[in-house]
Parts: sequence; C-alpha cells; structure tokens
Amino acid sequence: MTTATADQFGALTLVADGDAYVIGNPRTRCYVAVPAIGAEVIRWLQAGDSIAVAAARAEELAGEPVDVTDFLHVLTAEGVLDTEPDPTDEPPVGRTWQRCGRVLFSPIGWAVQGSLALAGAAAAIHNPSLRPHASDIVVAGSPLASVLVMSLAAVLCTLMHEAGHVLAAAARGIPSRLSIGRRLYFLTAQADLTALWSLPRAQ
Repeated sequence: MTTATADQFGALTLVADGDAYVIGNPRTRCYVAVPAIGAEVIRWLQAGDSIAVAAARAEELAGEPVDVTDFLHVLTAEGVLDTEPDPTDEPPVGRTWQRCGRVLFSPIGWAVQGSLALAGAAAAIHNPSLRPHASDIVVAGSPLASVLVMSLAAVLCTLMHEAGHVLAAAARGIPSRLSIGRRLYFLTAQADLTALWSLPRAQ
C-alpha cells in the first residue's frame, strides 16, 4: 500500500453508528463499518501520528496487538482510503449547487415553501373549483394524448423531486448523482445519496 498522508486521512469521515463507526470517503463514495478502535486509529492518523505510533497506541488501548497496516490495506481495497488522489480533482460539490441548496433549505427557503403550501390550501378551501378532480387528468382532446401529457408531467415532477434530494445534500457539502433510467417502459430518475453516510443520522 502506498503510504497515505495526514491530508489523505483527513479526507475520511467518521460517523458513529451504534457500537460501530462508519468510515467513508465522500469523493470515492465508499463506506465501511468498523469497531471503535478502528475509528480511533483513523483519528490518530488524521492528527499526524505515524502508522507505527498509531499501532502502538491501538495496542495499548485494546490490550493486544492491532495490525494497523492490514486495517489500512482493507480500507484501500474497499476504496475508502484513496492513497493516490488525482490532484486535478474538482471539489466534490460545485459552489453553484451548494449555494442553491443552502438558499432553498435555509429558514427563509422553508418559510417561503410553507407559505406557498398554506396559500394553496387556503385557496382550495375558499374556492371549491380549485380542488383536484378526476376529470383534471383529461388535458387533451383524446385519452391517448392525455395519458402522454400526464406521463411527461409525472416524469418532470419526478426529476424535480430527485433534484431536491441533490440540492439538500449539496447544502451540506455532500456529493450526489442524479441518474435517469427506466423500469420496463417507465422513465425514472434516482438520486445516489450514498455519501450521506458522511453525516450523523440526526442530520
């Protein structure tokens, strides 16, 4: 294994998960669960300790020898520890996406969204003709045309929904991917939020 630097260990995230810890790398989107002693080893390496010093401290803490080198080999094999990152890599989350996410999910953003939802409900209560009705799905001159239009609308709404997940993650600096595929003949969109393992569950 190529020797990793303190900066490369610093890119790793540690999140408590019950009695274990999830160690991950947001850039590679790889995560593994390890015992608490593994999390301590990573913290020591992030602080600048050498592998030998970390191994000695781990042995003292565990009361038995700890193979830190093998532990780091496993992290490398699992894609968590990236010992040779590309120096030209861009930040995991673009500034524009991050800024948009922070605006949308800021207290003001939530207040605007809540106000719009309440205004819509109030309008429907005040004016019964605005309430949804089964006939609303007939938007064109023929049933087939209506089905096609509504299907397109459903796909667009799905994209907007999944984009909301992407922006919510970006607001906290978490990278994600939005992919478009199909299930049989249905178009689908899906946000890959694997990197959320970098955040505590409460967030």
